[in-house]
Amino acid sequence: MLAQKKQIDELSELIRNLTIVPMEALVNSKQVSQAQMQIDLLHKHDDGYITIASKKGSNWIQHHYKVDELNENIQKLISVNDANIYLSPNSFYKPMRRIENIRKLNSLFIDLDYYTIKEYKGLSAEQILWLLEKDYFKKSVPPPSFIVISGQGMVIYWLIKPLPYMALPLWNATQKFFLEKLKEIGADVKSIDAARVYRLTGTINQKNGQATKLLVFNEERYMRVKYLR
Repeated sequence: MLAQKKQIDELSELIRNLTIVPMEALVNSKQVSQAQMQIDLLHKHDDGYITIASKKGSNWIQHHYKVDELNENIQKLISVNDANIYLSPNSFYKPMRRIENIRKLNSLFIDLDYYTIKEYKGLSAEQILWLLEKDYFKKSVPPPSFIVISGQGMVIYWLIKPLPYMALPLWNATQKFFLEKLKEIGADVKSIDAARVYRLTGTINQKNGQATKLLVFNEERYMRVKYLR
């Protein structure tokens, strides 16, 4: 019990003081590069606060950083191998993860829990990607910008020209459109809000012990959200 509390305290110290906690572990350079790319794709030139969160057991810890602070300390997050690490795709104008505090809407995203659908439960991520490319991308929904293979499922991202909070109704409508189009293959209805956090690429999924992976399709941002539906 004391050992577990110590681990939680150390994790909390890291998440809340990322910029000053010393680096103590060697990390996989490929995992660092993938995490760095995800942050750059989502938050390059972003001037808002970005949420970094961790979950270990039932303990949830989150803190907020500017993009330069994350870029300089990403290796410390990758060094965590006993907790799930998450990143907010959108940013906030103050260090508080709430929808009303949105600074920039940087992407649209859908969490695809295909393993919850009987028809797809036994398929691999590669097989699901093949189905998406054959039956959904360029047909039901636009081609994605990148996909994070998160362990059991995957998160599909569409990068957009950053939008302010006032564009939230349009952003929400497009999220719901994508959700409806991908619902039959496991799109998660509970994971489409603008303040959502998702797994940081390169970190370890505690359910299967595997590092999450990044697949980049197109780094260009969609400029007109209203034309994506």
